[in-house]
Amino acid sequence: MTSWREATRRGSISGTWAAVASGIALIVCARLERQRPLAPFNGPSQWLWGEREARQTRADWRHTALGYGIHHASAIMWATLHEKTYAAASRRPSVEIVRAGATTLLAAFVDYALTPRRLQPGFDKHLSIPSIAGVYAAFGLGLAASRLLNKTGVNMERIEKSVDVDCPVRTVYNQWTQFEDFPNFMAGVKNVRQIDDTHLHWSAEVWGKNEEWDAEITEQTPDERISWRSVGGAQNVGTVRFEPLGPDRTRVRLVMAYEPDGALESAGSKLGLMESQVQDSVDDFKKFIENRGQETGAWRGKVHDSTPTRSG
Repeated sequence: MTSWREATRRGSISGTWAAVASGIALIVCARLERQRPLAPFNGPSQWLWGEREARQTRADWRHTALGYGIHHASAIMWATLHEKTYAAASRRPSVEIVRAGATTLLAAFVDYALTPRRLQPGFDKHLSIPSIAGVYAAFGLGLAASRLLNKTGVNMERIEKSVDVDCPVRTVYNQWTQFEDFPNFMAGVKNVRQIDDTHLHWSAEVWGKNEEWDAEITEQTPDERISWRSVGGAQNVGTVRFEPLGPDRTRVRLVMAYEPDGALESAGSKLGLMESQVQDSVDDFKKFIENRGQETGAWRGKVHDSTPTRSG
């Protein structure tokens, strides 16, 4: 799951898309019904001024600007809930459209079936039911389009590092499954909290900034590999593989990709600072497990498509 802070950040973006798309639909529908183009925006102003004044057709600051502000804020609220519910965006348009449709139907039901009349959007003061349905459809399309056009993950930096550890593959793998021990050897990592078998919450210092994110383990095979992806916050994805080189020697191969956030991280990536930090982390892991000689714990379950199963 993603944090509320991250969901709000994403919701402010996708909600703006949805508000603008549905706002354009309001104007178009008003023109088609031979109404003044900005009249529907007066509807939400009934929150403050009452239903009678919400029927006004002229555009002014008291009704139109206030009405659009309420409309935009409501769009961001619903978009934030949408981002919280569907943390990981899909690259498949059909999936995002179905998700946006579900959120849109819920929003329409709440707006016109559960909300007191004065706190409803008030579009019915100026538009017919078919037009209102079209406005909600535009809202959903704006919500889906925002996530589909989001460039997250497109410009990700790739890092690959490996280290040979003088311990059996079972011991090395077992230790890596103890995610809450990562701060002992991973530079910058302050805390890792295991939420359940497949979800982790990370807290780290990245380029002098405190960052938090949630990660999901997507695949896990004992003594072979562990794959993950972020589902909120800092964008990253990767796989760590364990290759036995003998009865008491194991190669750990880490491949990951991350998306730099801002000019500072982009510059650091170009200078190889993140790559150096990852190398230090795998080297420190080698020292940590070799000095101990045994793992601090183990989880021998399997994960396939984020569904955990127990194994011996």
